[in-house]
Amino acid sequence: MKAIFYIEAPFQLLSAYEAISYFSIKKYKILIRFSGIESNDMQLIKLIDLLNINNNNLEYVTINVQNRNFLDYLKSFLLILSGYIHQYKYKYIFIGNLDSKILKQVVKLVKQEKIILLDDGIKSIIFQKSFTKKYNFNLFTMLTDLKAIGAQKVDYNNFNQIKKMSTSIEYSNDVLFIGSKLSEIGIVTEEYYLKYIKRIAHYYSDSNILYITHRGESKEKLIKIKSINNIEIVSLDYPLELYPLYNHTLPLNIASFYSAALISLLKLYPKTDVKSFFIKNPLCYKREVTEAYNYIEKYIEVYTLDV
Repeated sequence: MKAIFYIEAPFQLLSAYEAISYFSIKKYKILIRFSGIESNDMQLIKLIDLLNINNNNLEYVTINVQNRNFLDYLKSFLLILSGYIHQYKYKYIFIGNLDSKILKQVVKLVKQEKIILLDDGIKSIIFQKSFTKKYNFNLFTMLTDLKAIGAQKVDYNNFNQIKKMSTSIEYSNDVLFIGSKLSEIGIVTEEYYLKYIKRIAHYYSDSNILYITHRGESKEKLIKIKSINNIEIVSLDYPLELYPLYNHTLPLNIASFYSAALISLLKLYPKTDVKSFFIKNPLCYKREVTEAYNYIEKYIEVYTLDV
């Protein structure tokens, strides 16, 4: 089988790495689109090195997300056009993010049966709900209760390759809390977010909390979180799923509000105690937040704390 992967983010690259093994793909090309955002692009570079992907199988293009110029628009056009050309060269085209403005246009030029979508967070849930028997794309997903619609094919990512890399793990009594940009995008106020984090810190008062920052969180908010007694701020330059590979240890307790990483970490490291904390009355994206919690509670217990 010959395949090409269109990748924009680290977790998409992890999924591509698993797909190459799962589908026994012998000849492939991974097209990496850098965004010009240093934290995202450096994670991709570091992950390519860790996974030891042969450079002959890689292509790179930088299309800036911010402050685009004429060259960025030209490269966007050429990248979109490449999808049309590649459908005649490769049996399958794997798409990392159907929500991407550029990749959405790639998909429009490619025959539907040639597309396989990779996970990008928990967006696969929303995409699957929007599909019909006539309009859908095949999936390669970690979300094992997403079922095929009509002739759609759904294959499940069990992270077998990453598991092989994580055979000897020591567990600590710390708490790993996955931060988010909920206040930055207006789902909750910063005041509410900080109050909830303090409440969670009290809930885990006997433990040290490693607060894993999200690259979209403000520095001002993180400074305030850092002042909470039992919280240590940690910024990673690699996907969270690979935490034990870099640290040789993993906290037994993992928590967040809602995040796809809660599911992926539980699948990778089933010994962990994973919790989701419920946000009442989101200020926007209410449907998306509700759907995320409804799905997460199929795998993980959701807790509500008074704030």
